[in-house]
Amino acid sequence: MKNFKHSYLYPLAIILLTIVGSCTRVIETEVPKIVVNPNDPASFSRYLILPNGATRTVGTPPSPTSGGAGGLSVSNTNNGTVVSSNGSTVALTFNVNGSSNNQPAGYYVRVVGSDMYYTIPADPSNADQFTLPLGIPGASENGQFCVEVWVYDAQNRVSTPVQQCVGVERLGTGALQINLAWNTNNTDIDLHVLDPSGTEIYYNNETSRTGGQLDRDDTDGYGPENIFWRHNAPDGEYKVWVEYYGNYGGGRTRYFVTITTPSGAKSFEGVLQQEGERRDVVTIRKRGDSYSF
Repeated sequence: MKNFKHSYLYPLAIILLTIVGSCTRVIETEVPKIVVNPNDPASFSRYLILPNGATRTVGTPPSPTSGGAGGLSVSNTNNGTVVSSNGSTVALTFNVNGSSNNQPAGYYVRVVGSDMYYTIPADPSNADQFTLPLGIPGASENGQFCVEVWVYDAQNRVSTPVQQCVGVERLGTGALQINLAWNTNNTDIDLHVLDPSGTEIYYNNETSRTGGQLDRDDTDGYGPENIFWRHNAPDGEYKVWVEYYGNYGGGRTRYFVTITTPSGAKSFEGVLQQEGERRDVVTIRKRGDSYSF
């Protein structure tokens, strides 16, 4: 049994960069220079990082259609309020219910209380489920926000919405922040970082003499896990990987590793299938104020 363990941004640039390894997708963004308050939906919604392909519209989503979206509906698979943090990518998963005669065309997403919404195209290869990765700005403070999600079909028929709330905890950040989240409950995924001194930081060794530390470790689903250097992260290589430690009913899971530096952020996405599986995510090379991946 495992030892006891504790416990962005204005959408100026959301750039799909490349495929790293066999199944890791990378997104690069800029870091906001202000404090972001999750309790202020009108402001907070402008700094959330949405998935590639999302479009923003000022106003409210189209009203639900009488009779629904041609038999399609969306339901919540997350239990209660999902915990996330600044500098994290929270992955909210929803089931799409309906018949094979009608497939989803896309989704409307809105932060409750905001004056805008987002339209996100459906993934035709996964019509039964919608995973919504939301990048939480590194400058976020403690708070909570809620999102509403609608599904619509090719005839623009719209379902009634479902709501999911996310609690944001302020975790360590600074010179370098490495954050892990995943999209299944009842699973334990671990974040590991080998720093330039050769020290491995993870749940069983939470600090390094270089100043790196693990300040949150999650054992039962969604994350986040967070390793950071507040000041003066040393030059050299940082090797980042994730390991599937425990499966208590969660099964296959998608992970999201978000790396935040003073000049920007990158998000790496991949899949873990079973207990004991390890996935190398990225090697960070730091020289002075320059970071390469």
